[in-house]
Amino acid sequence: MRTTASELIETTSELATLPATVVRLLEVLQEPTVGVDEVLVILERDPAMTANLLKLANSAYYGMRRKIATVRQALVLLGNKAITMLTFATGMTPILRRDLDGYGIAKDDFWRHSLITAAASARVAQVRVTAAPGAAEYRSQAFTAGLVHDVGKLLIDTACVRHGRRLNCSGHRQGSRAAEIEMLGFDHCEAGAALAEHWGFPTDLSVPLRFHHDPAAALYHNHLVEAVAAGDLIAHYLEYVDRMGCDVGLDFPRELADLSITDQIVDEFRTALAGDLQKLLLASTDVV
Repeated sequence: MRTTASELIETTSELATLPATVVRLLEVLQEPTVGVDEVLVILERDPAMTANLLKLANSAYYGMRRKIATVRQALVLLGNKAITMLTFATGMTPILRRDLDGYGIAKDDFWRHSLITAAASARVAQVRVTAAPGAAEYRSQAFTAGLVHDVGKLLIDTACVRHGRRLNCSGHRQGSRAAEIEMLGFDHCEAGAALAEHWGFPTDLSVPLRFHHDPAAALYHNHLVEAVAAGDLIAHYLEYVDRMGCDVGLDFPRELADLSITDQIVDEFRTALAGDLQKLLLASTDVV
């Protein structure tokens, strides 16, 4: 069943294109400054996305004393960058919240891992670049790249389903990569980078997809790659501890230490995950 990532993309119509609104939001997220009118034009073309955004904006997390009735109000009160990040995440939800039968991963688990990785990546970026110019932009890039870091699995899963195959993954997070390469000749990192390029993602985002399991191999954008690699590690570590009830014998703490991730950051997420995912999403996109 050997093929290439590009050939697989060509034969997978459901992943061939992203919704136009999501693509435009991604472009806006790469801009240093985001104008109110620019975001309004994008969202006014997508009533469903606007409705989801207003529902989130009126959640208890923000504690607004009055109801936010329009996108313009949300932009003024919560900030253009925060709203753009939040809307991009809601736009990607239907794409990332799906069963991966070839991996034996339920849709809620895949979405949860994507969101935790995004939030953890943003937090790592925030810790590493605090008051420096462009810190908010760097954090939003880390969140965005973390959210889509595993899109290559969506592509590989379609091949598994099409051929009635199931990946034989070991318990360690690297196990899926070995199984992917054995079956197809490439892993989800390579597939994700190819899909990101096909979707028109900027290089700043496609590189973390390619190297989030091997950040030392990335020649450029190392800080962003390391933030996403750390976010993915934190997510896997907490998921493993939650599932097994202990962290005995894990290599993750050593790998996290290699990326300068402290126990304090990990504990922050252990606490945050005690709440619901919506609150984690809102907190992670709150860059005001």
